[in-house]
Amino acid sequence: MTTPDPHGSQGRPPQGYPQGGYPQAGAPQQGYPQAGHPSFPAANPMAEGEPTPRPKSVDLAFLLWMVSAALSVLKLVFSYLTIDAVNAETAARLTGAGLPVEPSDIDGSLGLAGTALMLVFTAAWAAVAFAMRGGANWARIVLTVFGGLSLAFGLLGSLIAVPVLFSIGALGVVEALVNIADIPVLIAAIVYMFTGGAGRYFATR
Repeated sequence: MTTPDPHGSQGRPPQGYPQGGYPQAGAPQQGYPQAGHPSFPAANPMAEGEPTPRPKSVDLAFLLWMVSAALSVLKLVFSYLTIDAVNAETAARLTGAGLPVEPSDIDGSLGLAGTALMLVFTAAWAAVAFAMRGGANWARIVLTVFGGLSLAFGLLGSLIAVPVLFSIGALGVVEALVNIADIPVLIAAIVYMFTGGAGRYFATR
């Protein structure tokens, strides 16, 4: 009695039987981690919950906040250089409108206390901008609120002050241009904090 050949009468292994020691397609290979295995590298190189890198829009927003702070200091300096001329021109315009006043009756100066307060506020503004760049969402909200208020007052102040500044000479023109330049800077700084992946950046901090 002969023993049946396990490879069949033609010397071939039956269907499904591994040939030549190689596993079938789709079969797990010993020694190689499969998808989902802890040692298998994830398709996304950034692990879930890992902080998002700071986008360029946040860096641009930070730079613009620094520019706005510098413009605030410049406006403060120019206001001291042009205060007498501004008072005289304002008094002349009011007198021409039927409200006679003397330049000495108009005090457009901030004074020492006001100047110190403005410098402290500007320094605090810059500190909050640094916190925003570091990913603090509360800093982004603070900058948005106070930046919006500064923008509103800046627009109103420009409507009133710019015509006077343009009429008092070169220093007044430069001061007016500084006031005007601060408006688009504030707008762009606020916009950049909410664009270009900024939302994901602040959400992962």
